[in-house]
Amino acid sequence: MAVISLLLFSTSCQTVGTPQKTQLIQWRTLEQGSREAREKGMPVLIDFYYGATCMRCEYFESTLYTDPEIADMVNRNFIPVRVHLSRARTEAEGALLMKLSPMQECVLAFLDKNGRIITDKNGQPISSMEVLNKQQYLDYMRKALDNLH
Repeated sequence: MAVISLLLFSTSCQTVGTPQKTQLIQWRTLEQGSREAREKGMPVLIDFYYGATCMRCEYFESTLYTDPEIADMVNRNFIPVRVHLSRARTEAEGALLMKLSPMQECVLAFLDKNGRIITDKNGQPISSMEVLNKQQYLDYMRKALDNLH
């Protein structure tokens, strides 16, 4: 009886573990996002990323993109687009990446509804290759919205 109890206990523990975080942002491809942005008249938030092999990308995925406040601001104000840098890219994805990150590093950026890179008052792209904390990420989104032309 003790063996059966131990077996049942060990089997049930395998399913406990750490719960998976819910995906709060529904990512699109650049093609899908560009089309939707034009149709809805909304800007695009684009994240060129490497995934789990990149500390910045993993942090964004596990911490920022699962934060309800970040996800809500993204979903209300932007069409979210992700391009995985370890996979083949379309011509449009490659061209945009070269404008934003000639070294082909992961980068967060914003496009207007027509696919133009949103820039600040000095003409610099509102983009980041850095690990951003929650407040910095929110500030980048607000800056992009404030600089829509």
